[in-house]
Amino acid sequence: MMVCDADISQNTRGKRTALQAQARETLQIRCYAEDLLPRWHFLRAMQAKPLVRQSSPNRLAEVLERLDNSCWYWGPMDSMEAMRKLKYQPNGTYLLRDSTDSRHLFTLSVRTDKAGMTNVRILYKRGRFTLDSIEPADRNMPNFDCVLKLIYYYKRVSNNLDGRKVFAMESKEKESDATSTPQEIPFVLKKPLFHKPATLKHLCRTAINRTLSLEQVLELNLPLTVENYMLKYPYPI
Repeated sequence: MMVCDADISQNTRGKRTALQAQARETLQIRCYAEDLLPRWHFLRAMQAKPLVRQSSPNRLAEVLERLDNSCWYWGPMDSMEAMRKLKYQPNGTYLLRDSTDSRHLFTLSVRTDKAGMTNVRILYKRGRFTLDSIEPADRNMPNFDCVLKLIYYYKRVSNNLDGRKVFAMESKEKESDATSTPQEIPFVLKKPLFHKPATLKHLCRTAINRTLSLEQVLELNLPLTVENYMLKYPYPI
């Protein structure tokens, strides 16, 4: 039986196409797994904290997704590493990281004028986020259902007080430091320190959010995919 060159070429192309399709599928699975890996590590680490065991894992997964989109959430990091990252940055530069205190979720590290760097602990109580403060002032502190809303609020407030200052209690990195005298430190939030480059479409999203409110965006009758993308990160920072 004779097999012509055309048949061999066609079979070769067919095998090559099948291998390419298999390679693309493998790459997609790998990328999907790599995308899920930080979320899995985050939830695994957070579930070890007593505070989180009383909260909804789905809620924390939603918070993590929005933090991932921000590009300036650094995940696990201690105060010394945060200090190295912020050391040569302008005053008002900040980053969000996991708290090393097992009782809390996040810490906001800020480059300040006098203190050099300030760590502000973010409290999570009954599904709401608030900055740490000295009692009884903590009962009057603004609270938010998303940590990004909290940071955006203080970014606006600290830059629009006509010379007045926003104060927050400097956090202690370890539970053993909790007995030391707390200090209230003035701070201003100007710009975040990114740990990875933001995509062009994310930069477009934040630019739109700086111009339009979420309600105005929803009134534009955008395609559903675009609308869902905007809803995943409705913040201008």
